[in-house]
Amino acid sequence: MKVLLQHVLPRLGMTRFFGWLAEIRIKWIKNYFIRRFIRKYNLNLSNADRDSIADYENFNDFFSRKLKKQARPVDAAVDSLVSPVDGYLYHYGTVEENSMFSAKGFEFTLKDLLVQPSYAAFFIQGSFFCMYLSPNDYHRVHIPLAGRLLEMTYVPGDYYSVAPKILENIPGVFA
Repeated sequence: MKVLLQHVLPRLGMTRFFGWLAEIRIKWIKNYFIRRFIRKYNLNLSNADRDSIADYENFNDFFSRKLKKQARPVDAAVDSLVSPVDGYLYHYGTVEENSMFSAKGFEFTLKDLLVQPSYAAFFIQGSFFCMYLSPNDYHRVHIPLAGRLLEMTYVPGDYYSVAPKILENIPGVFA
């Protein structure tokens, strides 16, 4: 039924509807969604920078909550590796011409994952890692090294749920 709904319901309309819900600032509605999410995923908020759900403007503000400064001390040693996210590391290595990358049980080539397949050559012989962020993980991404953003690219396409039943039945959701 969930898979059928993904094909029948207007995805753009649904995306906008759930985006609107996540931005609601009416106290009892946004608190309901936040409490339900906390219960469903058994979240531990002891590291969150705000103690009360009443302190969040809306669900999106809660979902992308900041942590207390001391929550994730960064190892400054030159030989340390610091993760940019909370999550489970499940795949890493060197990018080869025909490397396959796994995401939730599906395999992709480098060209599958890039908007401009011609960019693939830039990444050959570079390093990669794939991490899974579950709903109860902290959802901010940090750059644990010196650097600057050089380019951002809009990725067009259809947006689907990433629920397991959807992924099993709609190939290429991540590509």
